[in-house]
Amino acid sequence: YLKGKKVKILTLSLNYINSVYRNTFIGISAGYNEMMFAGVGGDLIYFIGDGKQAVGIGGDIARKRDYNVLFDLKGSKNFYDYYLSYYYSMDYPEININIKAGRFLAGDKGVRIQVSREVKGFEIGFWYTYSDTSDFTGDNRNYHDKGVFMTIPLRIFRLKDTPQTVSMSLSPWTRDVGQLVKRPLDLYKIVKRKSPYYIKLKAEEKE
Repeated sequence: YLKGKKVKILTLSLNYINSVYRNTFIGISAGYNEMMFAGVGGDLIYFIGDGKQAVGIGGDIARKRDYNVLFDLKGSKNFYDYYLSYYYSMDYPEININIKAGRFLAGDKGVRIQVSREVKGFEIGFWYTYSDTSDFTGDNRNYHDKGVFMTIPLRIFRLKDTPQTVSMSLSPWTRDVGQLVKRPLDLYKIVKRKSPYYIKLKAEEKE
């Protein structure tokens, strides 16, 4: 997928976000959600109290995209994942914790932990996944997915404020273990910015 020299469309999907009940939100993405997979997936998240904590469920069903043909799919095998989520945000230091437990795309079951710190729009963190890979072969066997990431707000490059960001990540190896389908929109981050906890926190933040 990365070495292909033909023109690529990384994402082309329909996305829907709405409130379904008090403090409960749903987000659904359908289409070419990422470079490798096309399908449908989503999350249902409940924000507890002022929004500092949240719990949710989510999942995806997808097929691999053909890296030689722009809109074609590769084979007829369906891949799927499902998980329970827990989110927690600390006031100081500004630490964000996300835990997902469930089934990953390759069939391994386990827990993915992500910890990050966010200051004035900049975010840096790491993730670690512990899943059962005893049935895997080769380098995937007994491997635990891990890596680091960084998010930079684009407002530092512009003369006016913008909520847009750019993200990058580094992982020691590209393997099948502990993988979830990536989606164009992150329901938790979008709704979190409208929660009473987040609005109060940003109002008290000093430039």
